[in-house]
Amino acid sequence: MGSQWKFADPRNTAAFTTRDIAFGNDWVAYVFHDADNGGWQFHDSDPAPPTADDDAMIGLEEMVDRDPSMESLADLPPGW
Repeated sequence: MGSQWKFADPRNTAAFTTRDIAFGNDWVAYVFHDADNGGWQFHDSDPAPPTADDDAMIGLEEMVDRDPSMESLADLPPGW
């Protein structure tokens, strides 16, 4: 990731995802920017909702570091 942080959210904003995405074993298919708390969700292509065993939480900066293409979502408004 470049030195310029593109998100209005702090680098340590919660990013909810799956363990497979967090550990680099799957790709991000869907992204949600939560309207109620400003958190971010990164989901894989599996149509089934993740179970508690699948859930993972990392910082937004770590997600962008893992996949720099996520910077293109920096202006995604809350609720989308």
